[in-house]
Parts: sequence; structure tokens; C-alpha cells
Amino acid sequence: MKKFNQEEANRALENAKASLAVEGLYLPESEQQLIKLKLTGQITELEFKKMALELAKVVSI
Repeated sequence: MKKFNQEEANRALENAKASLAVEGLYLPESEQQLIKLKLTGQITELEFKKMALELAKVVSI
């Protein structure tokens, strides 16, 4: 996957948030931060998946 700079990551995330909003969904700040870390190459795919799973566990409790 291509690494994004901060500006590109922010733009991509804003587009995704707008698409979700059309469906009446939102993206919590914790998930936004995780996505930015992955988009900018600050974490690996494996780290992203582990962290996403941890977030999902917290939400489902």
C-alpha cells in the first residue's frame, strides 16, 4: 500500500468520513487516528489489525 503524507491522509480520511455520513454512520476519533497511522506508514498492517481488533473489543462490551 502506498504511504500517504499527512495532508494526503487527512484528505483521504475526510472523504471516507463524508461517504460514511451519507449512510448515517460516523468514524470515532480513535479509529480515525488508527487509520492515519496506517496510511502514513507509522504502523504495519499486522499492528493495524491488532489495534483494530482491540478497538472492536472495547466497542462491543
